[in-house]
Amino acid sequence: MDERPTRHRVRLRATTSRWRDPDFIVVPMFGAAFIAIVALITGGSETYLYVEAQQDPASRIGLCSAKATESCVTIMEVYVTGSSSDRVMVQTVEGSQDFVVTRIGGADPSAFPRQDKVYVECYLGDDVALSNHTTGALMKLANYPEPPLRFWVPELSVGLFCLTVWISLYLYRRYLFKTLVSSSTT
Repeated sequence: MDERPTRHRVRLRATTSRWRDPDFIVVPMFGAAFIAIVALITGGSETYLYVEAQQDPASRIGLCSAKATESCVTIMEVYVTGSSSDRVMVQTVEGSQDFVVTRIGGADPSAFPRQDKVYVECYLGDDVALSNHTTGALMKLANYPEPPLRFWVPELSVGLFCLTVWISLYLYRRYLFKTLVSSSTT
């Protein structure tokens, strides 16, 4: 007759504590995974918003609508007529007004030739930036509203820590299965 091969029976040995029980380890693993997912998503969006806010003042303050608000940028077309060090001479398109602005960063005055459309952006009455809509160049002026510099985002740190905890618990659970399994033939 045809003999069937014997099946190996696998069972877990009794654990000495809850922390050596692979089924109990699932509970903190679930908590770490949940916190890691939430923290990484919120931290990632915070980081994205910070990087996006560095682009130009209009992106985070908002252009003025028909209804005037406190947080809006007004735009006026101008020509860059000259520069001396960080002092830039600007003239309105109508030629009615000449004024000097102080550059603190961004593009050089050479990035704003007279044939391009150049705009001065004003926020709450202060000139904050010169932007060239043709080339996309942006010159930051003395009153440019810089967002506060953030070297680390707490949500990302918590998320990465919880992800590390989850990976450690996963590896520990696999180790427990390997050490607690005892096989016997029946």
